[in-house]
Amino acid sequence: MQIHSDITGKPITIPSEKQAVVLGSAILAATAADIYPSIVVAAENMVKINKIIEPNLSRTKEYEFYIEQYVKTYKNLKIESKKLVEWTEKRAETGGII
Repeated sequence: MQIHSDITGKPITIPSEKQAVVLGSAILAATAADIYPSIVVAAENMVKINKIIEPNLSRTKEYEFYIEQYVKTYKNLKIESKKLVEWTEKRAETGGII
């Protein structure tokens, strides 16, 4: 989680409750039952924070190059993946003969 925080430059909040889906359902139910006036107020009262991981901003700066490379790679891979899907679909339509 520290690396995630460092890369994004954002703090990571770790809740005490490990079952987020269950807690979210309980928050919605408490709001629907008028125990709390809104989802925000219910969450403020029901979500307990276990830990906050703060980013090391000097590391954030170090990761910038890698993030830029990832974004460029992802864009190119997305284009090439689309070509692969199109080629595979074309093969399937022709019975494997192109």
